Amino acid sequence: MDTELVVEFKKCGGIAGIHQELMLSEHTGTLTAEDAATLKHWLSKVDFFGLTEDKSGPMYYDGFSYSMTAAYGCRHRVIHADEGIDNATLAKLVQLINWLESRPPDPRPQMVID
Repeated sequence: MDTELVVEFKKCGGIAGIHQELMLSEHTGTLTAEDAATLKHWLSKVDFFGLTEDKSGPMYYDGFSYSMTAAYGCRHRVIHADEGIDNATLAKLVQLINWLESRPPDPRPQMVID
């Protein structure tokens, strides 16, 4: 069984239309052993693979949208959360999001469509 950790994080929206994208993988070397251990800790702490999304909040215009994908061993999960609508979900993920946002930006070229 492959136990490589792969995480993709996207943040977009806000008044300025921000778009951030980050791909971390042990296989590609974008995730050090130390960072992989830290990330596994955060994924476990928030029960990422068992997290129930709560979409009970009101629409929040100009808020941020987040998408997080994590794959580790045979587990794979994608979570989408929007400020306002998913505040309960985001409250559970705030420390994980903060850690991901502190990582250097993805060096891959980004396609921008106007």
